Amino acid sequence: MLPATENAWSSDYKGNACKVLRISLEHYMRQSTHYARHTVILQSTGTGKSRMVSELGRQVVSIP
Repeated sequence: MLPATENAWSSDYKGNACKVLRISLEHYMRQSTHYARHTVILQSTGTGKSRMVSELGRQVVSIP
């Protein structure tokens, strides 16, 4: 693994993106108009998408 990646997962998670993602997904799942239970997370390189999903996986069952 690259040192930057190892360091990213060894430090404390900062911010509230994981909480916002969970709230958004819970809101989405309460709606009856969705077609499938999947979503896309799209953002620039190095913005913490993988770490956010990893942190969410500590709270709910997920398949990253």
